[in-house]
Amino acid sequence: GNNDESPAAKKAKHDSWSREDRQAVVRRLSRVRELQIAVSQDLRLERYSQVPRLARICEIYKLSQGEARLLSTMAVLATMETQVARCAVSEEDATRRSYQ
Repeated sequence: GNNDESPAAKKAKHDSWSREDRQAVVRRLSRVRELQIAVSQDLRLERYSQVPRLARICEIYKLSQGEARLLSTMAVLATMETQVARCAVSEEDATRRSYQ
């Protein structure tokens, strides 16, 4: 069973899983960056408006109240997901250092 695995085998399994996770995180963060660039380059946004960016985006694209709420929720979730990914990478680094 799992208790019969050598430390090297456990480390190899951990590293393999981590590599896949890192690749997924890199892909996701790349997509987030692409979206961030697209939004920042949207000339229709009023640069110095006091209204929050999400509210301006909702107004520009004429989103309904439900769509605006969904967009806001997705933005919050994406931010949380990014923070979780950063924490996971930090934890991986700490774990990797403990194996050395």
